[in-house]
Amino acid sequence: IIRTVVEQYDIDVVIDTGDINDWGSEPEASYVAAIAQLGVPYVYIRGNHDSATTENAVRSQPNAIVLDDSVTTVGGLAIAGIGDPRFTPDKSTPMGGSELSGDTANQLIANGETLADRIRANSAPVDIALVHDPSAAGPLSGLTPLVLAGHTHNRQVSRLPQAPGSELNTDLMVQGSSGGAGLRGLE
Repeated sequence: IIRTVVEQYDIDVVIDTGDINDWGSEPEASYVAAIAQLGVPYVYIRGNHDSATTENAVRSQPNAIVLDDSVTTVGGLAIAGIGDPRFTPDKSTPMGGSELSGDTANQLIANGETLADRIRANSAPVDIALVHDPSAAGPLSGLTPLVLAGHTHNRQVSRLPQAPGSELNTDLMVQGSSGGAGLRGLE
């Protein structure tokens, strides 16, 4: 699906905010080999369903850029990103929405604060910030004009509350799913 979109719309870069597979298993990691066939840079952050094996498989693709509390420049855009701190492929840990526990919420906010510190330390402004769970986006308000997230599999666009002392508005775009259900579709 992604290769078709890249070709049809002459896309310059693909940004993946995580959950490229379901369980982070070794067999699923082989699916990421298709990234190399895209012919454009592929910027990726780890989602809560992506294991270290998944992240390393993406990293091994020649056109992939894996961000984890780091900043890169692609096509003239400065992009900062951080992987999800959780690995919850079996859904036994609360992952977001109404079932988000206090400890999980604190962990996600801390993740956003870590990326916010990285952006503040960057020598140039950051155009786009990437977090997997939109619950981590709050600390990025006023630091970048756009935050991209995934996790909820429900497309939504909103503006983050204005950060005190900042004149920059920050939009949050949460993308729905661009692929299939992975191995979970066979479950």
